[in-house]
Amino acid sequence: LATALESLGSTVNALEPAMRAAVVREVGGTFTFRHPLLRSAVYHGAPAHLRRRAHLSLADAIGGTSPERRAWQLAAATAMPDLWPARRI
Repeated sequence: LATALESLGSTVNALEPAMRAAVVREVGGTFTFRHPLLRSAVYHGAPAHLRRRAHLSLADAIGGTSPERRAWQLAAATAMPDLWPARRI
């Protein structure tokens, strides 16, 4: 998360207001939302272009450490579905 935030020109310190308001908490170096509905509200309340940018930053930060998680982040960063017809093998 720190690497992704840095690539966006921010730091983990930007989470301090959310942590003081008990919206986000840190447990063992992992940041989580207090409740899944809060996470959903924050995510869906953000403009689509900022969500895509965040997903790209997370994908870059993940790199080769977790190919599955990186692929998920890259998929979430797409603006449109792939409209090419599927090839039959």
